[in-house]
Amino acid sequence: PAARGLGASWWMAVRRVVMSRFGLRNIRPGEPVALLQERFVPGYFMHRFAISSLSRTIGGMEYARAVNGHGQQETRPIPGIEQRAALHQLLGALQPEELRIPDTVLTLMGPRPFSYGSSVELFGSRTRPAFDELGAARTLAQMVVDAILQPDRAARVVRFAVDDPRSLTLEETIDSLVSRTWRSPVPGDVKLAALQRIAQRAVADGLLALAADRDASAQVRAVADLEIATLRVDAERRSRAGSFGARAHWMAIASDFTRWAERRELPTPTKALEAPPGDPFGEP
Repeated sequence: PAARGLGASWWMAVRRVVMSRFGLRNIRPGEPVALLQERFVPGYFMHRFAISSLSRTIGGMEYARAVNGHGQQETRPIPGIEQRAALHQLLGALQPEELRIPDTVLTLMGPRPFSYGSSVELFGSRTRPAFDELGAARTLAQMVVDAILQPDRAARVVRFAVDDPRSLTLEETIDSLVSRTWRSPVPGDVKLAALQRIAQRAVADGLLALAADRDASAQVRAVADLEIATLRVDAERRSRAGSFGARAHWMAIASDFTRWAERRELPTPTKALEAPPGDPFGEP
């Protein structure tokens, strides 16, 4: 598992360097500056393989293709301490500073010339022709949250905690996710505050999806339901103070949680934009 090796922290450190040095040197002389958008995609999502690998540590297990007589242990859950280390690194990828795109890069993200057509290597956008920085951040944030709350993974966390009281629990997993997004102090920087709200929205949507997933285990859905009930009260309280944008943000989440809790109606939130191709292979 990546939690035992370099993990996401190393990849994130390299990613910061890549983004800080990104600029006109990444295109040839005479090429449109707009091509930088597709050149920037691999840098912004550089740690997606580490995210995928680390998420497999949560609720993960080691197993061998054992043969009778060889004395190999068939399966062994990954120790709780290693699962927590992986979760800690994943939560680091959700921090506003990690979702942010440097201003030096944003100033170069001009509209793409029509003559160049579309490309699967481009970020999605809801702000055309302007570059959608917040949309890119939401894509990344949802990628991390969905990896942590993947239903089969969550069910394994519940299952393994039954046998080992030292194991990571689903309640701890979700509480840690909420603590690093909902409970963190609001940044004084306007953009960082907006990026923090994006991570908070990703968590809200992830919990709603988990609670409403009919293929998820009953215990997993029950835990998600309880977390939603608790967070609904918090969202309602926070919708009464702060900036206009913050109040609108919390009111929308509170409304979505209320609709689910009281009427079992799943809201239709604005989905995160799809990430360009490059998803890692393997089972969740």
